[in-house]
Amino acid sequence: MGEISREMSVHFYHKFIKGVTHADVVDSLKDIEMETSVISIQITEERCVITCKDIETKHALMVKGLDIKNRNVQLLDVEKTVTNVTIKDAPYELRDEVIVTFMSQFGQVVPSSVKRGTIKGTEIENGTRYLNIIGCAPTLPLRAKIGRFDIRIFANNKRTPCFRCGESDHPSYKCPRVGMKVCHVCKGTDHLAKECPEKRQLICYYCNESGHIQRNCPMRDVDVYGEYAAEVREGREANDAESTENNVTPQKPEKVNEKMVKTAVVLGASNVRRLNINDDESIVDASISGATLHNIRQTIDKALDEIEKNESNIEKVIVSLGTNDVSQNKLDSEQVILNFTAAINEVKAEFPNAEIGVCGIIPRKGRNERVKNFNSVAESVNRFALKMCAKDDACTYIDTPAAFTRQGKIASEFYDPNDQSGLHVSKTGAEKLKDKFYEFY
Repeated sequence: MGEISREMSVHFYHKFIKGVTHADVVDSLKDIEMETSVISIQITEERCVITCKDIETKHALMVKGLDIKNRNVQLLDVEKTVTNVTIKDAPYELRDEVIVTFMSQFGQVVPSSVKRGTIKGTEIENGTRYLNIIGCAPTLPLRAKIGRFDIRIFANNKRTPCFRCGESDHPSYKCPRVGMKVCHVCKGTDHLAKECPEKRQLICYYCNESGHIQRNCPMRDVDVYGEYAAEVREGREANDAESTENNVTPQKPEKVNEKMVKTAVVLGASNVRRLNINDDESIVDASISGATLHNIRQTIDKALDEIEKNESNIEKVIVSLGTNDVSQNKLDSEQVILNFTAAINEVKAEFPNAEIGVCGIIPRKGRNERVKNFNSVAESVNRFALKMCAKDDACTYIDTPAAFTRQGKIASEFYDPNDQSGLHVSKTGAEKLKDKFYEFY
């Protein structure tokens, strides 16, 4: 027998609601005028399963829930595993919407499932949030950052690893390594972290390889300087050698220690890294090669670290992402638009007083069918972005695609001739992109 689909069914566990009957469920459905849209109610030892006539009713029940015996019950998809997540140390002021957006990267957060923990016997909150995730990722991080705030994450279904050994089949207090000598750098059991032979090994934070630091990273040089990477490295090595030989400390001007206050942030991917806008002391370039709208948190965290270091007052934020989302989501425009909406909301939450410039996705160079499909999806997302910006006073649409076309056709000279993907800009294209950015500044 083939698998039976239960796509019209939802359920809830009645463990904490004693004596639930069919009549209780029917009365609750009548209260929201949905009893005629249900074709089955089954109560088992652990849960109550409700089967609906159509998908609209199912979704409505999942959003509204039911009030049974003076308790609001959240209904869940019967075919998907639900993971209960507890978040510790989230500031009281951090809105639930921001929590939901952040946790959406690990699965589908159940609507209206976010609850705030309180001190027993009072209405005073204790900094704990509770939520449910459907189709949760196999492993959740023990610690994470939402903006500049550190949080701790715990979950059932063996989703959070033990901080002592990294395994997820037991909680940390039951770890067999309790009381053992454990190195938190390499997880070895024969030494402590301060004695670890790997501790002093140079690690590059750009490519995560050992043996060099970020400043000397070959991959970073290629991403930033392109065809000039070899010349830049040669000049850097010559300067380092010269500075080593020269022991004379030059006289510095009085104003050398004055810092330019940074007022703008750019969140982008590899194309933005080709602009060298970090030469402008008023701009925080938080671009990361391979970045997407879906993982915009990485670029935001990078920006916040720089902002905090320079005590900056950010007035404008440019979001130049989406190209990698189109490729990674198999040309699914609806998914890219969902990623786009969540990303912009997250940026607005982190920079509430800033004007946000939303860049359109530049077209891809090429003539094959896949390139045409890519550009079609990009145009669809750009139209959505334009409409959204027209309705949102905090956002301005930056028409970057227009800079890469001439009389309706893609201008090939603005694309890197050595890039077979047709996605990356040339030096001339980088200047075009930079001009669009400065128009917004």
